[in-house]
Amino acid sequence: GAHFRTMASTTAARYTTACAEIGAAPCAAFLEALRRGDHEAGPTRCDLSHRAGDESSTAILTDRGVACIADALSMDVVITELDLSGHALSEVSARHLAHMLERNRAIVKLDLAGNAVQDGGADAIGRALAFSGGVAGRVSHSGSGAPGPSVLTTLSLRGCGVGARGIGLLMDNLSRGGARVQRLILQDNKLGVAAAKHIAAALPSKIGAGMTGISCARRLRASGLNVVVLDKGR
Repeated sequence: GAHFRTMASTTAARYTTACAEIGAAPCAAFLEALRRGDHEAGPTRCDLSHRAGDESSTAILTDRGVACIADALSMDVVITELDLSGHALSEVSARHLAHMLERNRAIVKLDLAGNAVQDGGADAIGRALAFSGGVAGRVSHSGSGAPGPSVLTTLSLRGCGVGARGIGLLMDNLSRGGARVQRLILQDNKLGVAAAKHIAAALPSKIGAGMTGISCARRLRASGLNVVVLDKGR
C-alpha cells in the first residue's frame, strides 16, 4: 500500500514537471487516475479515451501531451490499464508509448483505437515489446528497477491506419521470445491478402507461446487460405 502511494505521487510529480517544461496543460483525468491509485493504494485503470460529442470523455490529447504521459509512466506501477482511444494521435505518440513500454512493467492493457498509429507506430510498439523481453531488455533494465519483459497482454490497434507492412512488422516482433501479448485487436485497418499471410504465419508460434487470439472483424481469403482470427483462442 505505501509503495503504491509513493509511486503515485512520484509519477504525478514527474508528469507535471514534464508538462511544465514544454508548456502543456496537464490532463486532469490522468492526475485523477493517479490520485485514485494513491487513495486505493493499489493498481488502477486510466481511461483517457475521447468520444466525440461526449463531454464526460477526456478532451483531445496531443502528441506532446502523450509524450509527457509516456515519460511519467516509464517506471510507474500504479496504472495497469491505459485507454488513449479516439484522439487521432499520430505515429509520434505511438513511438513515445513504445519507448515507455520498454521500461514499464505494470501496464497489461493498452488501447490505441482510433489513432493514426500507422505502420511505423505499429512497428515501434512491436519492437519495444520484443526488445523488453529479449536479452538486451533484461540487461538494460537490470539496474533500473524494471527487470523482465513487458507485462502487456492486450493491445488494441483498431482503426489505426495500419496496413499489411505494419502488421507484418508487428507480427514478426510479437513472434519473438519475450512479448506476452495474448489479445491483439486489429479491426478496421487496411487488412487484405498480405496481412492475412502475415497473421497466419505468426499464429502457430504465438499460440504456443501464449497468444490466445487476434480479433479481426472479417474473414480474409488468400489462395484458398481462410484466416479467421477471433477474440477467443481455439
